[in-house]
Amino acid sequence: MRKLVLLAIAVMLPLTLTVAQDKTADIKRLMSVMQVDKLVDNTMQQMLNAMKQQITGQMAMQGDSAKDEFIGKFMEFVSSETTALTKKMLNEDLPSIYEKHFTSDEIKDVILFYESPTGKKLLEKSPEISGEIMNIMTAKYMPGFSQKINEKMKEIKDEISSGQQR
Repeated sequence: MRKLVLLAIAVMLPLTLTVAQDKTADIKRLMSVMQVDKLVDNTMQQMLNAMKQQITGQMAMQGDSAKDEFIGKFMEFVSSETTALTKKMLNEDLPSIYEKHFTSDEIKDVILFYESPTGKKLLEKSPEISGEIMNIMTAKYMPGFSQKINEKMKEIKDEISSGQQR
């Protein structure tokens, strides 16, 4: 009986490893077809641009050259760090997330979708759609949201100040 169990394990283990390797390869193919690397790069670039604008607005250094030099060096550092972070995320985290949530057959189905004309169009139009969504959020919702945030910050500061005065 023990030999039969060991034989079954010896036969099943390589099959299980092969299926896992096939699924991992399919996940990497899916990420390639979905152009996840471009999506992540674009997202990171948008974050970098927003960060640069925020830093530029907050800088109160004497002289534009010192300010420009500081921002240039800082953004170079942030850019290299986000590049490393992006590579790690694409190679380690995203595949494990897809592994956890999708079966091998589902991964193959999604690959087929993204290789279809509709899937390709979705990929092509996604940056444009995302841009439109960001524009709507920025123009329509952020002013009111920022105002609410500022009001709440003031309210909390006032509440804390009045509590400390007691």
